[in-house]
Amino acid sequence: MKDKLLKKLDVFKSAIDMEKKVYAIYTDAKAKNKSSVTRKLLEALAKDEQFHINTIENFLNDIGEKMPHKGGLSNAENVSKPTSIDKSSLFASLKNDLASSRSDIDIYKSAIEVEKNSYSFYAEALKSQVEEDEAKLLKFLLGEEQKHMSILQDTFEYLNNPDDWFRGEEK
Repeated sequence: MKDKLLKKLDVFKSAIDMEKKVYAIYTDAKAKNKSSVTRKLLEALAKDEQFHINTIENFLNDIGEKMPHKGGLSNAENVSKPTSIDKSSLFASLKNDLASSRSDIDIYKSAIEVEKNSYSFYAEALKSQVEEDEAKLLKFLLGEEQKHMSILQDTFEYLNNPDDWFRGEEK
């Protein structure tokens, strides 16, 4: 029982460390970026990463307070919710700021890789977690990373070739 608890704590502490690193990457990139659209997206992603950190910390606090754990995502209600990134307004803004945003392609490539790594981490962790509350949290985090990858990939594709992107969206 003790080994299982320690393993669980290690997974979620590693998740917090990872989320903090991703948060730092997004906030640093935002500070160095000239495109207002890219800065706004990076800020929204950083806020989401902070939400993930808070959610995981609340989960770990619950584990410490009561055994067996019965909380999970319900205790995340005390922290701000993840940002909703409106894809249509993002792309409308990108259209107006295309010249400066195109120089950000490397940022988007890097961000996609960061999100893929996060997704892989949570997918692997989900394989080893058997308790319902842990699985619920990990599935939530997987969904968040998937949303991030999707918006970043769409933005990357749009910046690489806006005409093809619009043709693909019209289908």
